[in-house]
Amino acid sequence: MKNYDESSIKIIEDDVEKIKQSYGMYIGTTGFAAVLHLFKEVIQNSIDEANAHMYESITVEVNEQKRKITVTDLGRGIPLKVMEKICTIIQSSGKFDKGNNNAYGRGVSGMHGIGLTAVNALSTEFTMEVYRDDTYKKCKFEFGHIVDTVIKEAVCHETGTKISFIVNDQIIGKYRLDYNQILNLCEMLSYLCKVKIICKIKTANGDNISKKYYSKNGIKDLVIKDIDPYIKPIYLSYTEEDMFVEVAFTYVSDPSDVSSSDDNIISFANSCTTVEHGKHVDGFKQAISNVLIKLVKENLNKKEAKLNITSDDIRSGLVAVVNVELTDALFSGQIKAKLINDDVDTFVRKAIQTQLSKWIKENESSVKKLITYIKVNAKARTKASEEKKSVLKKSTSIFNAFSKDNIKNLTMANGKENLEILLVEGDSAATELIKARDRAFQAIYKFRGVPLNTIGLSIAKILENAEIKGLVMALGTNIGSKFDLSKCNFDKIIIMTDADRLMSA
Repeated sequence: MKNYDESSIKIIEDDVEKIKQSYGMYIGTTGFAAVLHLFKEVIQNSIDEANAHMYESITVEVNEQKRKITVTDLGRGIPLKVMEKICTIIQSSGKFDKGNNNAYGRGVSGMHGIGLTAVNALSTEFTMEVYRDDTYKKCKFEFGHIVDTVIKEAVCHETGTKISFIVNDQIIGKYRLDYNQILNLCEMLSYLCKVKIICKIKTANGDNISKKYYSKNGIKDLVIKDIDPYIKPIYLSYTEEDMFVEVAFTYVSDPSDVSSSDDNIISFANSCTTVEHGKHVDGFKQAISNVLIKLVKENLNKKEAKLNITSDDIRSGLVAVVNVELTDALFSGQIKAKLINDDVDTFVRKAIQTQLSKWIKENESSVKKLITYIKVNAKARTKASEEKKSVLKKSTSIFNAFSKDNIKNLTMANGKENLEILLVEGDSAATELIKARDRAFQAIYKFRGVPLNTIGLSIAKILENAEIKGLVMALGTNIGSKFDLSKCNFDKIIIMTDADRLMSA
């Protein structure tokens, strides 16, 4: 057994080496996803600066051949005396003070003072160039440690910060630099910031690509991107001293085009894309459910009086963007995927309930359309639920009434152990297979033609198809909520059709 004493304990004092040692704790991912996260750390600093100190544009340059990313802003410029420290020491930031006491005000993304240090630590090359106070200063790092510093008089009076880096694949793993994902992120962030994001790409083939992203209407533009909206987007916002929320939501013309899950909600907190949502989204969903359920119930006619309106009816077909700005944002981890401030839930819920109620009073025609839409959702859900209950009840009795031996298209085996069912298509194939099978344990179920494509269909529709219904009866497992694999009549199910025949069934 190896000795365990003081010499076994390793203490890493250098913050750069700490990040290298446990990079997963700081960025939470590997490969190109890690590169994308590090890029977000850099550009979100520039967006914080843009929102606090208005200037014209942020420029993003990507060189696929060198795998180099550069972000340039025209902000105030990082203070010259601390440039090296903020790239090598964690918990170094101008954003720790609360609210307007820090240099950026409310709504900044960099709350931990780790981002730039992590980018530097995980890069083979990292360069920061700053124009400020009529001075130009450049700090160059390799593998997280300073290798060169240049200070000279600036040739222009502009201010700003330029950061270039090449991520170290020996640490985060091999990756291919996907400039399309970088462009997508830049486009997404452009709906939140007040400046243009100009992207310049040099591809691996030597081609040059230029893109410019700017949104005049912010999240109101984002919510209708790539969809056919049923109603004009509803935009609501509210500000308190240390909190701001804005939401934009609408419904797609055909609810079946989207699911009713949170996948159709895009959320942000302090310019960070909160991919796992959090308290701000919880508050939004509670608010629209509370207000719209009440609204629709108040507008049911006598025939609809018993119609039950649920949150599912409110969210079916919903597409939304939720954005909050806070002085003290709390995230579940350094990658800022989920907002966890408890007070945000209540703030957003109350704010959106109030603002949505005002919107309802001021938009009569849109409100009528919205009520109709939600009623249709509720009626469709109720009908589907009733059909499912009816079909399951009916099918259970039908399945129980049949034995395996008299199901049409099923040729049973003689034995009772280690049974297999062979699924085959057509009379000729079935005939040949019947001749070749081992009767003791191999049963055959013959499909006639291409089975029904069941994707998106209700159970009622599925069981109208004789081939599918017969198969369910033969297997003995039932279907839907009544499905029970332990009741399967066979030990093996062997598909012997062409691949395209059962892909959808």
